[in-house]
Amino acid sequence: MAKAIAKTMAGLTNVSKEELAKAKAMLKGKMFRQADNDTELMADLGQQLLLSGRYGSVSDFAAIIDSVTESEVAAAAKKILSSKLSLAAYGDTHAVPHYSAMEAAFKI
Repeated sequence: MAKAIAKTMAGLTNVSKEELAKAKAMLKGKMFRQADNDTELMADLGQQLLLSGRYGSVSDFAAIIDSVTESEVAAAAKKILSSKLSLAAYGDTHAVPHYSAMEAAFKI
């Protein structure tokens, strides 16, 4: 699983317009569906007010999502991949890859 996550993260450093458009559509779809649920809407409202002191509407966030570019996604992925790796394992850890192997997998 850890190696699959590393591979997926490395893939984010090169995102196509089509992939980004699909991801944006999926995220906005989920966001709009949650806005139709009163419980989800109230939880979101409370969380936003507690964290920022103001409420941003679904339309506000949709506009922010639409403004994201391929280069911004790639830059964010590169920043994450270049940061110091943190690993945690719980339970039977005999099959957990060594830290150096995971560190190498996350190098771009």
